[in-house]
Amino acid sequence: MNRRLYLGQVGLLFSATAIAQLINFASYPLLARTYDSVAFGYFSVFVSAALVIGPLSCGRFDIVVQAAPHSQRYAALRLATWISAMVSIVSAIGYAFFAPESGAVGGWLYSILFGLSVFLLGFGFSGTAYLIKHEAYRLNGMAIVTRGLMTVVPQLLFFLVLPDARGLILGFFFGILFHSMVVAHGVRRLGLGRGSWRKYGMLARRYRQYPLFDVPSTFLSMFSLYAANFFLLDLYGAREVGYFAFAFRLAALPMALLAASLSEVFFQKAAQSFRSTGGYWNPLRFNLVIAGGLAVVIFAATLLFAHWAVDIYLGSKWGPVANVLIIIAPMMAARFVFVTISAAPLVTGRTGWLLAANALLALVMIFVFALAKLLGLDFETYLSMSSLGMAFLYLMLIAAITITAYRHYREDSHDQSARSSAGEG
Repeated sequence: MNRRLYLGQVGLLFSATAIAQLINFASYPLLARTYDSVAFGYFSVFVSAALVIGPLSCGRFDIVVQAAPHSQRYAALRLATWISAMVSIVSAIGYAFFAPESGAVGGWLYSILFGLSVFLLGFGFSGTAYLIKHEAYRLNGMAIVTRGLMTVVPQLLFFLVLPDARGLILGFFFGILFHSMVVAHGVRRLGLGRGSWRKYGMLARRYRQYPLFDVPSTFLSMFSLYAANFFLLDLYGAREVGYFAFAFRLAALPMALLAASLSEVFFQKAAQSFRSTGGYWNPLRFNLVIAGGLAVVIFAATLLFAHWAVDIYLGSKWGPVANVLIIIAPMMAARFVFVTISAAPLVTGRTGWLLAANALLALVMIFVFALAKLLGLDFETYLSMSSLGMAFLYLMLIAAITITAYRHYREDSHDQSARSSAGEG
């Protein structure tokens, strides 16, 4: 493995993510002094629902774009896009029915926006996988920066006419719209080729384990990340959701984007290594060192500077955000490391393992929610129990992936086995 190239590619995506986050962080003091906590609460419910459905709207055939042979990448992307379109229509109809019941922002316009958001998120995942397949990291970086810029500017402008959750929602939609436009431009530059229903059927049959196992797995993974918004709305109301949502924007979202960058490069390098050597321990170990070091630094900085930073940065009325940041720090640090290597089972086609892991994470979230509902736990107690329980389980899963890779997927052990077999022959 060329470590210099690996670090350069991760660094390119990291730099793009850092620029996008600098744009976001520059906007937060303005957003905090315009929109209130209730607006952020309802906005967070809309976005959370879209982000739970969006990544799986393409049937996880974005993974197939990466895993399939190079000659089949065109058909895999087209199939993923068709699936996203169908899921987006169902999502829009579902939102129209359930939004009024949950108290979320409703109406036909926002139902359409929800469906389009699901489609654009799905295309963003599959199109990004196509760019990564071609190692077009620069184009991917441009898309990341564009999304950050085109989310923030509309949100600030829409406050002048829609000073509530609707302005924030429209800004979110414009961000993913322009992100998808940049990705689509990159895909066209690389060449899309032709597809056929015969090829789509062949891909669907050959890689059926991804929709069968990874769709529910991804749903459970995203559910465990965003379910707190829905649970908090039910337990405490939109105000508390708003505090949690702003803490998420300050800490969890930047960490998730950075983890996604590390995960994308890791999956590409691990899959390449596995195809050529039968192992992927070296890229896994390298990713663990980088992710672990970053997680420790972010965790320590959160504990030391959260109260001071929030008071200066957002203003005294957002003080509860600092408490939320400190409470969820253990969960977010452990999740950060887990996400960067969670694609390891997919390299070897063990999608069932990842499904079981995400099911356990979802069960922990549901159990703590049920306990809070039954015992009437206060806001901070509920978050503390959820954070510590999830952190412990993430650490156990990281250990399981690491031990499995060390025992069974070390490149040197596979090379030695091959040489031994050749000698016996």
